[in-house]
Amino acid sequence: MRSNSRPAMALSALAPDQVSLRPGEAVAIACPFCGRWRRVKRHMLWPHRAHDGTTRCPGSGQRVVIDLTPGQWAARLDTARRSVRRLTSLQRSTMEEIRRARAAQRQGGSAA
Repeated sequence: MRSNSRPAMALSALAPDQVSLRPGEAVAIACPFCGRWRRVKRHMLWPHRAHDGTTRCPGSGQRVVIDLTPGQWAARLDTARRSVRRLTSLQRSTMEEIRRARAAQRQGGSAA
């Protein structure tokens, strides 16, 4: 297995949902180029093909620095999940804007 000659990528620089550090399982990450989940062996992203099936993916052979423990990764993943739950859905925020606009029209229309 040969490296792709790019600088090493730290796991802490990736989003926690693109990394799998579950205890008892092999370390895996989503390829930064194609998004495929690949195992990390010998501190490198396992080689794989691009979407065309013939050429090597540019992320294949990417060196990886494992700078997180499974506990740190789980905490980051939990924090990310909690922040996503707090976000208002697009539909809800759009409906709130429509209600505000209608209320403003009613107030403006009755005053004129």
